[in-house]
Amino acid sequence: MTDIVQSVTQAVDTYRERYYNLQEQDGNLEMEARFGKVDREGKSQLSLAAFDRVHTFLVKQPGIVSIMHQAEVSSMNFDEDSGSSNPRTIRRIRIPGSPEESWELKTKLGNKNHDKFGIRFGYSFEQEIESYPAEHFEPDIIRSYQRISFTKEDVCRIDLSIVSLPDDPIKSYEVEVEADPNILVSEKHRNLFAKYIVWIY
Repeated sequence: MTDIVQSVTQAVDTYRERYYNLQEQDGNLEMEARFGKVDREGKSQLSLAAFDRVHTFLVKQPGIVSIMHQAEVSSMNFDEDSGSSNPRTIRRIRIPGSPEESWELKTKLGNKNHDKFGIRFGYSFEQEIESYPAEHFEPDIIRSYQRISFTKEDVCRIDLSIVSLPDDPIKSYEVEVEADPNILVSEKHRNLFAKYIVWIY
């Protein structure tokens, strides 16, 4: 377990550096830990049994607030250069049954894979945008998900998602832990964040 804690510590150090470099910009820096391997198309290979195990663990934890929601997220590569080191995507988020939609520009800032543990730490910068011309929006991928989010105040949000893709009858299961910026200033919260990573692993 010491190796996992060291991996989390390194990830938080990277998060801290990028957070303070970007804090003057309008947007949200996200660091998340994703569990389980993914295939070449980015589809999670996490088993249903592992997904259920995490869910059972979280519902028993005190001081955690949960909420269920669903959405359809359409993403389009925004950069002509597909080999960009920081690829950007335009994302349209729709809620089933609602006429409203939201848009964001998401810039990937890098990943750190820990294959030994099946954990990947990802960093991205998200910016809300008013809209995007419909005639120019051609999604590269459309993902529909049902999600339950567990929030530990000032520490993290843990998303458990069941994901569907068009024309693919096989659903995938995702577990992601998104860090709260408060872990950067509170050792107590930082240690608890690390513990959640270890517990879920």
